Amino acid sequence: LIFTPGPDEALPVARRTAAPPPPAPIADILEQLTRARPVAEKPEQPSFAVIDEAERAAGVAMVLREILEDPDAGFRPDAVLYQDFLVRCRIRRVPGEPLDLSAFRRELAVARAGVDAATAEGESWSKALTLSSGIPDDLQGVFLMVARAAIAGEACPSDAALARAYGSHSPRRARRLLAYFEERGILVVRTDFHNRRVLAFPDLGCETAPGDPDAPDDYSATPHAAE
Repeated sequence: LIFTPGPDEALPVARRTAAPPPPAPIADILEQLTRARPVAEKPEQPSFAVIDEAERAAGVAMVLREILEDPDAGFRPDAVLYQDFLVRCRIRRVPGEPLDLSAFRRELAVARAGVDAATAEGESWSKALTLSSGIPDDLQGVFLMVARAAIAGEACPSDAALARAYGSHSPRRARRLLAYFEERGILVVRTDFHNRRVLAFPDLGCETAPGDPDAPDDYSATPHAAE
């Protein structure tokens, strides 16, 4: 009774508590989280220049031609020619990584063959390159030399020319090389009625014109330096 309000006392006003704010929409929350994430930086572009493969190939071909213009180049070891090649590439500023020794030997063999642009684009030359990949590196130059002559219908190279392509002065060694190729079944050696030599390539469907195996080596007539 003590705490019962009298008639003149006002009744206490009941306080209303504010209603909690409605929860934020899920879409807004996701948007805020997305904005809070750091923006990924774009990868930097490489600072080095893009290598022009055509320019590089042309530079390598030019250096190889310069090396083969020396008549004594055929009698120098590949390791010596390779060092000369690397120096010349730096002088000529040939772009890209230099060829390794194995790739250099391959390119040197092709350059020694003296194939022109039209022949290089043909199917027969492509087959010749495939055949050459199955023989030792030091014999590829000789094989491609006689294969190019057959594709072009030129006379069979002499023993002296074949020996030089192998890096030797021995005609007998050149004849042994032809015998080795014949044993592998990649060419056939025959002699015409005038005792001139013909090399036939069954897989290429062509053969050289008859040539004198004892003819001197006319290095100036070889097409290795042709542009």
